[in-house]
This record gives sequence, C-alpha cells and structure tokens, in this order.
Amino acid sequence: MDEKKILELIKVSLERLYVQDQYLICHGDDHYNSERAVVFRFGIYFNQAVENSNLNYTVDVEYSRNIDEIKRIGTKNVIPDLILHKRGNNENNVLVMEFKTWWGEDQKHDRKKIKQFCKFEGEYKYQYGVTILLGKKIEDVEYRLFTSHKERGPFKWQDLQKQIMKIQ
Repeated sequence: MDEKKILELIKVSLERLYVQDQYLICHGDDHYNSERAVVFRFGIYFNQAVENSNLNYTVDVEYSRNIDEIKRIGTKNVIPDLILHKRGNNENNVLVMEFKTWWGEDQKHDRKKIKQFCKFEGEYKYQYGVTILLGKKIEDVEYRLFTSHKERGPFKWQDLQKQIMKIQ
C-alpha cells in the first residue's frame, strides 16, 4: 500500500472522529474521556474507510499477538494501539499506530516503539508507522510518519492535505 493511501485513510478517519466524537476528546475546558475510548472510535472509522476502499486488510485495535505469540520488542511485551495488516504472518504488516491525547501528550516512548515495529530487518516489518497526538480540536492534531528508513514530522493537521496532494 502506498503512503498517499495511508494518509488519506487517516485523514478521513480523523475528520469523522472530530465530527462525531468531539465530546469524547474534549468537552468544556478540560473535560475528556479515556484515550482508549477515543482510539476505539477512530478504529471504527478507520476500518470503515479501509472497507470502503476495498482493501483486503484487517484493522485491529490493541493487537498484542504476533501470529500465535505475544508481541515483544526485546524482552518487553508490546501492544500497539491500532494496526492494519493481514493476520497469520508478518509479511503483510502495513501500518502500526500509536495515539496520545492532549491530556497525556508525551510520545517519546511511542516513537521508539514505532521505530522498532518499522525496522526492515526487524521481526514485524511494518511498512508504515504513525504517531498521532489528538488535540482538543482537529486543528491541534499533530502526527509523525515512520518508515524503515526515516521519521518525518511532526506535522500539523493542516499539513496532512498538503502532504497527500504532493504525493503522486
């Protein structure tokens, strides 16, 4: 799958999340719900976008399995927030995502984890990785894009459409 398609799927899903579930993300000045509840809703919209694109992949939320084993990086068990893959092997691992919210925004650990998942010589070999910092409003969203070779970003929400348009 190409980068443009990944970014389009993320963009559509974020737009639906902020239109339909703003209350979970932020209501009032500093009121919010759990990160897991927000990621679950994003996962629903992301899955619908994947299905609407007729892509033959599975979206899993907090998927801790590596075929039949626990996912590990080194000796640590790891559970990515959301993945796009084909179950049963590591040959079709397309996207791994980690989310943080405006009320818990330190993503240093998430970036390290995503880099490990995207290592070409690693066990999981995800084509792409994304970290998303969900802001109070969609305009406050920040994201980073990872491949086996590099990390790009941070980008703001406004950059997402520009990035999609410049990819041929």
